[in-house]
Parts: sequence; structure tokens; C-alpha cells
Amino acid sequence: MKFKIFSTVLLLLFQVPDIGAYVWPTVSKEITSDFGPRGTGTGWYWHPGIDIHADIGTSVYAVANGIVGWVDDIDDSNAGKWIRIDHDGEMTSRYLHLSEILVSKDEIVSAGQLIGKSGNTAGNNPVVPHLHFDFGYSASNGIHPLKYLPYDNTCPPTITNAEPLEYENGGIIVVKGVTGIKTDINTTADKDLNEVKFFVDGQEKYKISYDPRQNCTAETVEVTENVAGKDTFKWLNLDTTGLSEGTHQVEVRAIDASGGETTKSISIFVNNCTKDYLAKGMRIILENNPHEEVDYPNPAWGQEWTGTTISPGRGELEAEGLILEVLTKRVQVTPTTNIKFDLLDCEGGY
Repeated sequence: MKFKIFSTVLLLLFQVPDIGAYVWPTVSKEITSDFGPRGTGTGWYWHPGIDIHADIGTSVYAVANGIVGWVDDIDDSNAGKWIRIDHDGEMTSRYLHLSEILVSKDEIVSAGQLIGKSGNTAGNNPVVPHLHFDFGYSASNGIHPLKYLPYDNTCPPTITNAEPLEYENGGIIVVKGVTGIKTDINTTADKDLNEVKFFVDGQEKYKISYDPRQNCTAETVEVTENVAGKDTFKWLNLDTTGLSEGTHQVEVRAIDASGGETTKSISIFVNNCTKDYLAKGMRIILENNPHEEVDYPNPAWGQEWTGTTISPGRGELEAEGLILEVLTKRVQVTPTTNIKFDLLDCEGGY
């Protein structure tokens, strides 16, 4: 009895080959749909794998050593005809929409072994011919295939834009209160994006990640319909009230599945001066040089820079200058106190 049990254990160990090195499942390496959010026109759903261009009848290969754990040759679901291979550990790989299956359940396969032919099977709704590949189905999570497969990594992600969700722009970016940062990222070349990180003054504050999935929701990720790899990411809760007034650096990092990354930085001016300052002013009018007193009981820095309120103005009487008296609530002013003003025009020039 002991010899029989020992022999069975040895047999099972022999039947579970080491996973070995991963190989690409087709000859073509053209990815037509990436891992993660996929647009629907009104939102997106989670795509747990990648789609690879493959005409009907294209050879499909096992990506690693393993045992065939499932074969569905009936074509009665959205997956069509498909295969699951169980690998060493808890890893599995799936190959969907096949036209032909060339292996049997419980068969031992090697990396690079021909296991089937690609197709367009999907039950009653045939799809455009391609191979869907993933490392196991999950409606809301999953393993990024490009973390393991040897894909053509031609370039890091491209960050085409980064800006606050709400701000005043008078040549510099002025933010206040609770806002957010949005960034547009393009990975159409490789379709391999995995995470986006947001930093303030060098400290990581927020992350949107595909694998492991983190903060990836319909509110934080906007998908460009019919354009795989071109999306908008949003950090919705940048609370500037905890930052000191003045200039701060916001940095966005886009990181692909291989670890390649691109960064983009912007400078923001945090405006919380309305908590501490009051201002009174006089506008000097050109005609007969009279002075018109103007009160600014709760000014915002953005008003000065955009010229919408605290400015000489352009009314019926042209103004040639502006005098402001700043009254501080928390700063003790003495005859030796120096106060510096940075005066900016509407285009940000001094």
C-alpha cells in the first residue's frame, strides 16, 4: 500500500511539468485589443486578456508547459471553441474563439506546442477572426498577459496631457480647494499600459492600476471608443487645502507591463490666501485723474492674474493704474516689513 501511494505521488509530480519560459501563442504579435477597460459606447467593461490578430486557421501554440485542463469543442458560448491549460502552481492559460482543437483533456503539452487553430467562433454570434488569450477568466480582475509573454515592447507609454480638473489660468495654473488631475495616455503602439501614478512634490499620492486592479473604475478611467490604448485617467480627490500656499509640482507616471515608464510634470499654484488676506484698492481714472475706491473683501489670486476683478478694468472711463492695500489677518506688519507683489498680465508676463 505504501509503495502504491508513493508511486501515485511520483506519477502526479511527473505529470505537472515546470512552467518553463513563456512563448507567444501565435506567429503574429499584433495586439488588436488590450488588457483592462474596453469601451462600449456608454461606458466600459473589463477585458481580462488580450486579442491578437489571427486569420481563421492560424496556428495557436501553448505559451508554457502544462496539462490540458479543459477542452470545449461545442461552440455554445461567447468563448466559442476554447482550451484551458493548467500550468505549474496556480497559473492557467486560455485560448478562445478557435476553429479547431488539436489536443485532448489531460494531455501534457510543452511550451510552443501546436494546440489548435484560430477562428471566429462565439456561439450564435461569430466574431471578427482573432485569438483571445488570457491567464484565467475574471469579470473584474486578472493577470496582465504582457507581464509574462515576450511581446514586442517598442516604446514606453506617451503622456499627451496632464492638467487639473478645475483651475484658473492666467499664464500659470491656479488651483484651490479640492480638485483633481486628469491625464491622457497613449499606448496604441504596444497596448501594454498597466498603471498610472500621481505624485505631489515627489510623494506618491494616488495610483490607478490594472494588475493588481486598484482604483480602476468608470469614474477614474475614460476609454476612447474603438481606439485601444488611448485613454484618460483621473485622480479625483487632490485636496489642496492641506498644501502650503505657493507653487507645487504634480507629476504623472505611466508604467507599462514591462516596467517601462514615462513622466510628465506640471507646476500648480495653490491658492488659499483668501483665508488670510483682505484687500482694499483704488483705481486711478484717466479723466481728470480722479480716484475710485474699490473694496475687494475676499479676493482670489486667480482674479488678479486673469484680470476679471482686481484690475484697472476697461469700463466707460479707461484706467491707467491700480493701487492695492493688503490687510493681513495673521501677519504682523511693522514699518520695516517688506511686501513683494508679483504683477502679471493676462498672458502671464511680469
